[in-house]
Amino acid sequence: MGRQLLTAQETERTRIARELHDDINQQLAVLKLDLHLLAGMVEGDAGIVTGEAAKYADNISTSIRNLSHQLSPPTLRAVGLVGALEGLVGEFSDHGPRLSFVHESVPANLPPDLALCVFRIVQEALQNALKHSQAKTISVQLRGNAGGLALTVVDDGVGFVVEGVGYQGLGLISMAERVEAMGGRFNVWSSPNRGTRVTASMPLPITENPAPIAV
Repeated sequence: MGRQLLTAQETERTRIARELHDDINQQLAVLKLDLHLLAGMVEGDAGIVTGEAAKYADNISTSIRNLSHQLSPPTLRAVGLVGALEGLVGEFSDHGPRLSFVHESVPANLPPDLALCVFRIVQEALQNALKHSQAKTISVQLRGNAGGLALTVVDDGVGFVVEGVGYQGLGLISMAERVEAMGGRFNVWSSPNRGTRVTASMPLPITENPAPIAV
């Protein structure tokens, strides 16, 4: 998968995210308002049913907003890669395992496609760990050096046989293709009852005036 295809995919994700936020969620907002108003106007069983419907509408609206942010993370553009990953780890921290994020010498101004690549890898790795690993702890490490960026996501979960599961089952093919499109290297190590380690290394573009470092 080349950069052109990845760019096209992200463009489509952004379009869908905008539609979800600007159209569908706005229509839901009107529906929620009507349901809450109606719940206050009726009594008995009708009032109970209307109130429950209003709660369902609230939950759907929240789910759509979260999906929109996953498809096109606004924080990545607003606060940069480190800030966006801090927010992502914070969101996933509400789901059970103890999460940590360590970063060192990450350039503040990364190319957008490289920053998005790292964000997607971490997002996918965390989703996999939460869904499948039964981990108690998950750590994310992102470090910059003269050669580029080095990312490591480790969990202490149940692990799996990489060859048996295959890369497709956990979205690992997509992760590997993203990294390779950036000219980097991607690796997954796992073993039953010994956790999982996802690593990615990606080169930084050569610039005459290097960007300041976020520490």
